[in-house]
Amino acid sequence: MRPVEAALNDVSAISVDQNTEKEGPLAGLRGVIPFAPIGSAQRPKTISLKLQATEEQQTTAALLEQILVSETTAHPLKTTSFVVSQRILRWSLTGLFLVVLGVMIGLGSQIMPILVSPPQMTDISNMANTIQNIPESAPVLVVIDYEPALSSELEAAAGPLLDQLVVARKPNLTFISNSPNGSALAERLMTNTKLNQSAPTGLGYQLGLQYFNIGYLPGGSAGVQGFVAQPR
Repeated sequence: MRPVEAALNDVSAISVDQNTEKEGPLAGLRGVIPFAPIGSAQRPKTISLKLQATEEQQTTAALLEQILVSETTAHPLKTTSFVVSQRILRWSLTGLFLVVLGVMIGLGSQIMPILVSPPQMTDISNMANTIQNIPESAPVLVVIDYEPALSSELEAAAGPLLDQLVVARKPNLTFISNSPNGSALAERLMTNTKLNQSAPTGLGYQLGLQYFNIGYLPGGSAGVQGFVAQPR
């Protein structure tokens, strides 16, 4: 609230340039809508649609365009003499192989001889002599010194040897092992041979009578020597 004189002074201070509204909800009011046009009378500057690129950028674009053009151009296939020589060599080797194969079939040489070296023959002869020198029903110590991963390979070699030993001398077998798994490997070896199978196909070896499975013996080769010197 203020005095009437102050209100009159404000009314008189209104510019005469201000329009008085004659229609609508603002009828009778002055200076509500400005007389000057809204916004700037200046027009916006025109923007160029041409790409502003530097000389380096234009050079790079031209190089890229040349690469794209070269990629779409079909080039003739070049064949070198190396490929031809390789092809001739393959045909020559194939023909040589067919000739050798035909000669072998024609001569009937289908079985190739197996050469046994003299040291291997000596080892086999020494093993046969050792078996023949063992007395009848003598105690024989068998040491299992391999792991389960090699059981199939070593059983194929040890099985026939034990069969020959038992047939020739009928010894009493004692199994010990340098590995904790040796007890099971000894039983597997006896199962895969003809030793503990019942007659007439097998040799009738029974655990606790004709063979004994002592189990694991620590100490390696030193432990085996100590056991041979003082069995317990």
